Amino acid sequence: MAESQNLAIPMKLDAFVFNSKVCEGGDGKAKIAPITQPNYTFLRVTQHLAQNDILDPIDLHNAWPAKRNSRLTDIARGTTRQNRLGVYLHWIAPRPFRSGASATQTAKEAGRPSSRTQTQDPQRLALEDDHSAPTFHYLPNRWLVIRTLDPTAPTTSPQNAPIPSVQAWVIESDKTDSIDDLGPEVDLQVDKSPFITSFVPVDKKPENISIQKQAEVFIGQCTDARVWTDPVGAQEVLDRIELTATSSSNQLFMDFQYHNGNVFSMLDNFAYQDGGETKYLQAAHANYYVIGWQGTDANDVLNINASNSLSEQSRRARVGSLGLVLNETLPNDKDVTAWLASTASSRNLCHGAMYEVEWSTESLPPTVPADAFADVMADRIKPPIAVGTTPMDSILSYVSTRAPTDDTEASIAKLQALLRAADDSIDAHVAAEDEVQSYNYSNMDGGSFFYLPGPDASAGKNVGNEPSQESQDHMRVVNGAQRLLDNAARRIKQIKWELFSCWWRSISDIDEAGNSVTYVVKEDYADTISNLTRELSQLKDLVKSLQKRVVRDPQPPTKKGVVEDFHQRNDPTLMLAGLESSWPKDFSERLKARLDDQIVPNADIVGLSEDYGWRCLPSELTTTGVLLIKEFLKLTSLSEYDVPKPKDGFLPVLDGGFLPLYHDGIYKGELSDNSPWRDRWMSTQSWFPLYLEWEAEYVHIPFKDWDLKSQPRSKVPKTAPPIAFTLNKDVDGKTSDNRLISGRSVILPQPSFSLKTHLERLLETVPKELDSVIGGEETRKKLFAHLERLAFLSMPLAGLTDHLSTRFQGSHIKPLVRVPGKKPLVLDEVADLAAEIGIARDQLAEIDAESDPTPYGSLPSLVGRRICAFKPVTHGQMRLTKLNVVDKFGQVVHALDPKDDKPKALYPNTGDFLAVDPLPTDGDGPSDVPNVVDRSRSASLKQCEFIQLPPSINQPARLNAHFVRHGDATKGEAKWRPVTEWENPIWGWLVINYVDNGIQIFQPDGTFYREVRVTAGSAGDLKWLPFAPPKISSPSTQLDFLISKMTDPDNGKRYLRALMNMVSSALASVVPAPSAYSQFMNSLVGRPLALVNMGWSLELDSKPRTNQSTVKDQSEANAPLQRGLLYDETAPLRPLYEFPIKLGDRWRNYDGLVGYFEPDKKPAENGDLDLNYIFTYFGLSSNPDPDKDLLQPIDGKPYPTLKPFWLDPEAYIPDEPTNEAYATAAQAYERNRDSKLRIFGALIDPFSPVTGFSSILPVRTLTLPPWTWESALKKMTTFFHAGPLLVTSGVPAYDPAQRLDEDYNLAEKEPAGKVQLPALQAADWNWLQPYEGADYMALGVQKDEMVSEDLKSGPMLAVEGYMQLRQPIERDRPLEKPVTGTT
Repeated sequence: MAESQNLAIPMKLDAFVFNSKVCEGGDGKAKIAPITQPNYTFLRVTQHLAQNDILDPIDLHNAWPAKRNSRLTDIARGTTRQNRLGVYLHWIAPRPFRSGASATQTAKEAGRPSSRTQTQDPQRLALEDDHSAPTFHYLPNRWLVIRTLDPTAPTTSPQNAPIPSVQAWVIESDKTDSIDDLGPEVDLQVDKSPFITSFVPVDKKPENISIQKQAEVFIGQCTDARVWTDPVGAQEVLDRIELTATSSSNQLFMDFQYHNGNVFSMLDNFAYQDGGETKYLQAAHANYYVIGWQGTDANDVLNINASNSLSEQSRRARVGSLGLVLNETLPNDKDVTAWLASTASSRNLCHGAMYEVEWSTESLPPTVPADAFADVMADRIKPPIAVGTTPMDSILSYVSTRAPTDDTEASIAKLQALLRAADDSIDAHVAAEDEVQSYNYSNMDGGSFFYLPGPDASAGKNVGNEPSQESQDHMRVVNGAQRLLDNAARRIKQIKWELFSCWWRSISDIDEAGNSVTYVVKEDYADTISNLTRELSQLKDLVKSLQKRVVRDPQPPTKKGVVEDFHQRNDPTLMLAGLESSWPKDFSERLKARLDDQIVPNADIVGLSEDYGWRCLPSELTTTGVLLIKEFLKLTSLSEYDVPKPKDGFLPVLDGGFLPLYHDGIYKGELSDNSPWRDRWMSTQSWFPLYLEWEAEYVHIPFKDWDLKSQPRSKVPKTAPPIAFTLNKDVDGKTSDNRLISGRSVILPQPSFSLKTHLERLLETVPKELDSVIGGEETRKKLFAHLERLAFLSMPLAGLTDHLSTRFQGSHIKPLVRVPGKKPLVLDEVADLAAEIGIARDQLAEIDAESDPTPYGSLPSLVGRRICAFKPVTHGQMRLTKLNVVDKFGQVVHALDPKDDKPKALYPNTGDFLAVDPLPTDGDGPSDVPNVVDRSRSASLKQCEFIQLPPSINQPARLNAHFVRHGDATKGEAKWRPVTEWENPIWGWLVINYVDNGIQIFQPDGTFYREVRVTAGSAGDLKWLPFAPPKISSPSTQLDFLISKMTDPDNGKRYLRALMNMVSSALASVVPAPSAYSQFMNSLVGRPLALVNMGWSLELDSKPRTNQSTVKDQSEANAPLQRGLLYDETAPLRPLYEFPIKLGDRWRNYDGLVGYFEPDKKPAENGDLDLNYIFTYFGLSSNPDPDKDLLQPIDGKPYPTLKPFWLDPEAYIPDEPTNEAYATAAQAYERNRDSKLRIFGALIDPFSPVTGFSSILPVRTLTLPPWTWESALKKMTTFFHAGPLLVTSGVPAYDPAQRLDEDYNLAEKEPAGKVQLPALQAADWNWLQPYEGADYMALGVQKDEMVSEDLKSGPMLAVEGYMQLRQPIERDRPLEKPVTGTT
């Protein structure tokens, strides 16, 4: 019997009371929006009807008072629409029905059918599979709605009315009707739902779907359960549609009650018959119960279909894949375990309840949360609104400027103060602040590369084992081909959208007579699509050929890694305080389901009346349905729980069964406001914010008015000011380039929970020893427990960037139809119309899934505007002109009165990154005047209506950063190319010698090369001494050029002093070395610094975007693009963007840059680098001379700039289809890509990253692999000049066999002899003694216990040489004996 049980899935039910009082509105009150349904006429491809969005914005101009609201009042007759009054029920489809499976997830893994084998014909089975297309489970399409009330109760009016105490209805979600089949008694806005689907009727080919006919199709039907029968017969089946979460073209369809009447919602108007007349209750208290099921058992989510290769899947696996969970302890573990182990199909019922709904025609519900929020939103000066880059940025900006309203907000404010404390010891927090900037961007795949790992290496981090030259050359070619392939793949995706854009403009720009309403003529569309499809075909061939001929499948030991992602700044995030998410708090968790035996029993009811409609259930679901209805009746009168709270995290137990999920209840001894019921109405009107409508005025500020700089902000440590773009002049009055943009942001469960996730992560990172800052351990625990109750809701201002790119987000017609799990097909209507202007079906088929967003095309909002609306880069300011929060029952809370002719100013809180700059001043103190384009309504920084949008590229881009070395021109390489994982980029080492007041220079492998001292002896050829030169010497030419600067007879000392000052200053602020080395560093010399070359470039992910508006005023002739990303031969004089990049930062101790050199314009004189100037943050004079001083400040003058680049992969298609030709093309692509690198020489801390700040992209770091410095540092030793010293005994005679050679690490070698030196711990030192002929010999050191008598008696000898510490500068083990003396 256990295996025959069904699964009960809980479902959230909400109830909304609608009467005239609700519609009265007024100041500080929520408004009821007139019903606006999707206009599916805009989906037609003929008659110039296609629009970018089928959903019109909410219009509140006539929303109040009630007599002007068309939802309530028949305006033409001036009468109330009695049939629309009542209680509106809406049920939220459970999460298992909202999740799709795609990509690499197989049908077996996801528990979803790979195709609709149960209802589809062979025509569908012949379609080409596409596993990247997500498939969704069928939604329940039958709903039994039960209402109970007491006609005799005093709360019922009229009392004792002849209305049944129990009434049930059946909702058929999949029932379709043509508008011609509906009678005048049907209210199309309430009783039916307009619907258009991309799903295919079972008797049709997919491409035969008629959009023309579907625009007049409605779905949904409500029938009294007493007369309802399940539809049978062929025609009945054909009048049905298949419903999944994505089957509608309307993204709000499932959750917006206006759009799904009698599909996922129902109106109970309390009608009854009295003497043959229809009457309506004026007041009543009612309980509601909804049960849902799938009408076809084969489409049940628990159906395990053998034809889909799922027969071996157990119910346990299926339940898990659906995001459900069962408790296996009740009634006994054997029955539940047996049910889960079965591989047989089963059935499910969804169920939800709402108790004690108070209906009245004459009064408002006692509590209206929407009104409470509207009252808060009415404060324009301090609105509950914050705008930031991320949810966390928004909430912190809000709590930092407001008095906390409760303990939770107060604790968050304390957390903010802790994390942003101005303390010199918070290097990690400063680094974290910069890392948090990466959350401001969305990431796109950057491609991949291949590498040859060493024995202990991870991706891209070789331990220095150099492969054969043949392998190196092969890997360079393969990686070049892979990069070209990745670029071509990105361009292919872009071309697909460009094909869609061209098609869209063809149907929206051409009228019925074939005349264009834009500057684009009819013939241009066919020509453009022909060129695009030709390019697309060539690039597809290029990708296939590169994969087949060059890249192939990598063979061991070759491995594959990922390249830096492309990034694009996200649209700003808007946060509303005082607004809670109405999605169930546990929506993202596994849904707690129950089996028949786990439902709470009701022994008081032996038989159940058919009035409850249970006979409408399929026979296999009847038992489960009856059990659920009995449970509903039992819980109707239960006011509190006399049972313990669940200890295992599941559900409370009552009478041997688990209580349903949303029957949270109140436990005895608890206050009701601390544990609200989720299935009781509690005298509270439903309030379920579903989406946000916004409008803003954007003003474009010229790029020349922006500078990248370190800009102190109020909420960031003064020791590490953020690096961002700021305005360099007063911009008041610069409003000529402005426009209104708008968008719609749907409030989904995941975004509403992201804020809680961020705060949880924040709390977990705060050390417990700092609990006192936020109020102690108890406060931490309380804060964790109350996070889910935070009244903060965040969502992106979706569509902002798209508008500036002349693209439009919305629900719109698409030229292809997709059968889930199959490749999309071109609609016949689309193909026929396209053929008229010369566009073929197969050309449209190439669009595939790239049909979002739409291009502006002939969108009339730009008519009359002769300033280019397309912005390749955002840089401006904006102010909100409309902000409406819309709930799923049509309640609207607005921040600005829609009836005002000119919207009043709204003053949101803004995060640091989006806060406007203060007006530049010549005085000492900061200005409180905001630097905005219109200061008429912005009196101060604290009361400013503008949000600043600093420069950001409006398409994905990335900063490339590499250590580089000279390329080999004979192998087709660029002058500079990135080093590979087996190549060491270091070309020298510098070590400060404090004892000798000089600098020691080492070669890349740690071999000593030269010492240069400020004192005498700096000049001359002293290379290698005191050591012998290597047998095979190939010193770095660039290193020699640098030494020549230090030893120049005229300026060498000045150069050397400046260099030492810079290094000494830098070493004072660096972070500690890795633990394996830092504890053993020697104080006699500074930390070794590496000399490297590095290259930086700015790469676009694809071809630069273009203006997608085709209105005549936006043509290039009338509205030319003001500044472009790349050179355009059609506009050779157009200015181009160059973006500054700041390398390193003085206040960020985690950064390893000490200074950098620019490339030399005369390489023959100085090598590759201009060594006359070092750009640095350290050792600078108070007023550096820009022409004479070696050390030049990085800050205070323009930073280096990077020009964006993109290489067209089409240019690398070879003429001949041979392996060699494709390899040559890959080399050419790599060479040209490398040539875009801007080269710098740099002196860096080898342990720390070099950081690049651009503000337009996330912070980019460049770090030396550990193997590049580990061996070198272990080879270096500390030595310095010593003497003359008086000793009492001579030195050993010179022994040629003991000549000091290039292997000068003498820690393990026995010295040739000993020399006695005074006051020195002997065991740790060697004495390097010079002999005739510039030869040296290493001697041991013996401590000389001289006394005054020794000095008198003589003889005394003077020795001069070098002292060498016997251990390396940095090493992985401690000294055997610590240094206890000095010379």
